[in-house]
This record gives sequence, structure tokens and C-alpha cells, in this order.
Amino acid sequence: MASLNQPTPIFSGESRHALDEKLRVTVPSRWRRSPESGDEFFVTVDRSGNFLRAMPPETFANMVQKLTNKPGISEADISKFERMFYARSRHLTSDKQGRLLLPGDYCAEAGIKKEVVLVGTRASFEIYNPEAWEKTQEAEAPTFDRLAELAGL
Repeated sequence: MASLNQPTPIFSGESRHALDEKLRVTVPSRWRRSPESGDEFFVTVDRSGNFLRAMPPETFANMVQKLTNKPGISEADISKFERMFYARSRHLTSDKQGRLLLPGDYCAEAGIKKEVVLVGTRASFEIYNPEAWEKTQEAEAPTFDRLAELAGL
């Protein structure tokens, strides 16, 4: 098990990897906390079905917390969300080589087969098939450009 005493990495950048026959993907070393043992992640299929989202335990644990005290969201709504969110998430631990064994049904749902692109999103990372990642970049480029200008980039 990964040590929670280590700081959570900032997931940034992208990297391409081939999946092996068991659907294992290597997590980039810069995204790992514990080189001597496995890192823990929670994986879920994004609602769009276009990619898998991998979250370290801290990010996963805080997902529901983000909804509390928001206007218009009742305790009953949160309970329903929790049920579906946790039911649709799988706990994975990487092996000593930093490989995650991706669930076959999740890969099928997201169209992931032989090659993947791992995309950092600060507190988590996303796993795409290359074609879906290319389409996502094209669709999101105008928003990125507009906000990058506003941020002074």
C-alpha cells in the first residue's frame, strides 16, 4: 500500500503507453508516490464514456465533500450520488513496476484497446484511447485558448 505520508503528486503532462495483453498500463514515475510498493488509485468511467478517470485516495475521498453545502443539493441527492459514484468506482493498486491493471469492462466502455494516452488533470489523471483524446483536444481548444488569454498565458 502507498504511504499517505508522501505528498500527492500534481498530475500534469500527457504520456502514451501500450497496454499489455492483461490490460496493464504503466503510471509515469513522476506521478507515483511509492516506488518501492504499489500506489492506490480509484478508477471510474467518465459519465461521457470517453475516458477513465484515475484518482488517488485523497481526491476520491473529497469528491462527495465538494457537494455538501451547495445550494439546491439535498442530503437525499448526495446519498443517491454517493451510491452511484462508489458503486461505479474500482479500487486499484499498482504493482512494483508501477502498472495498473485496468478493468476490462471499463476499457470496453471507454473504447480502450491497445494504446492509451494518460492525461494529467492536477488532482487526478484521465486515460483515453488516442482517437478520443485527439477529439477532446480539438473540441476543447477554443475554451482553453479563451481562458489561457484571460489567465495571461
